Amino acid sequence: MQPVPYSLARRAALALIAAAGLGCGAAAAQDWHGLAVGDTGGGAARAFADAYYAAEAIRSWSGAAPVLLRNAAHKDAAEALDGLQGAVRLVLYYAGPVQPDGGLLADGRGLALADRLEPLAAAGLSHLLLLVENCAGTEGEAAALPDLSVEAAKAGVTLTLAASAAAGEACPAAAAGGRLSDAMKTAAKAQGAAAADILQAFVRNGSGEVLAGLGSAKAVPARRAQVPVADTVRLMPARAPVPARPVAAVQPVSVPANGLLGGSAALALPAPQSAARPRAEGLPQPSVIVGVIEGADGADFAAAQDPADLQGSEIAYDNLAARQRLRSGDPDLFASLVAAGAFDPPAPLLTQALQSELARMGCYTSRIDGDWGRGSQAAARRYFEAAGGGSPASLEATAELFRLIISRDDAECTRPVAAAPRANANSGGSRQTQARRAAPAQAPSSQPAQTITPGSALGGVFR
Repeated sequence: MQPVPYSLARRAALALIAAAGLGCGAAAAQDWHGLAVGDTGGGAARAFADAYYAAEAIRSWSGAAPVLLRNAAHKDAAEALDGLQGAVRLVLYYAGPVQPDGGLLADGRGLALADRLEPLAAAGLSHLLLLVENCAGTEGEAAALPDLSVEAAKAGVTLTLAASAAAGEACPAAAAGGRLSDAMKTAAKAQGAAAADILQAFVRNGSGEVLAGLGSAKAVPARRAQVPVADTVRLMPARAPVPARPVAAVQPVSVPANGLLGGSAALALPAPQSAARPRAEGLPQPSVIVGVIEGADGADFAAAQDPADLQGSEIAYDNLAARQRLRSGDPDLFASLVAAGAFDPPAPLLTQALQSELARMGCYTSRIDGDWGRGSQAAARRYFEAAGGGSPASLEATAELFRLIISRDDAECTRPVAAAPRANANSGGSRQTQARRAAPAQAPSSQPAQTITPGSALGGVFR
């Protein structure tokens, strides 16, 4: 087999935009599914925010929200992948640690994507757009990339791979917006940004089978020496923006963001994925699928890579000033991001975050210890009374409760009036009791004592 020049592969990618299906109206888009995975393990600190914006970019191109998993348990990530069976076209984004052989990880364990291609193909998968952020860390060198070309060819799946850089290359500067995820973030914030315009600089492979008649595309330096013939390229087209719809109740996998909806095309989602189940007693069950990485602390979940940016998960969950500036500047966007879980704290820190918010508003007066007991729940009830109602049926420490509280974070609880010290009442009662007990010891009555005077026995009257 002769090598296919990378420039020709790029031309194939650009030429097949219309053939990808999303540009042909809602009916053609019904079989597209989306999954965005972010894992901050292995020093991939940017993955938490990257995955959020990637999900928004996918939605802006397709008109519907993909499944979003951030720091999910391996079991939940594997179940989400298996739950995609039946998808005809799949967009899979991954940001996080990558194994030396290009394997993708969730919670420190491999996702075995290559082994899943054949079952997905047997269930109907025909196209896979794989977007890999292999510069999610701070090492400065791009991680390895998954090579699924052989498996895709065997399964008959059309595969497109896009990444920030070839394995071992210097990573583009995030500050300059040079990574794949930076470009997708730009697309998420810009209404109607074309997918081809965003992804064309990052496509890494393509097919020689579809190159005939493509002479107008811009040539670029080759990045890959050889490409299998069966490995073809498809890109999703952009859709014209439509007015944003009002934010609805929080859905298990919904990631709504005001102003980022696509056109009439709608992405058909797989069966709703359940939230990541906690592996320890007392951990919350958020609506956006979130898991816990063993041994991780709050620093591993840092998403604030751009402090000047006031959108999405790049605002830390405890950055009150930034949250309030965003809410005052764009209330609709703020509400939609809250509903999407963009400000959710890391799962291990959820109870402390709830207590901190309630304490700031004067509703919680005890020590912030992460123990969500009756006192914390009573503080939550006081908050909803101060906020004018809307208390949920359950006051358990969940991501939904956190979202409700920060959506109205200007409430103030009335400080309870201190009751009279009980010691005074007890002291007074003691004095009265002592007085009553001392009564029998009082002196006899002062009435004159009856006596018998001389001669009283003669003519006197005894009484």
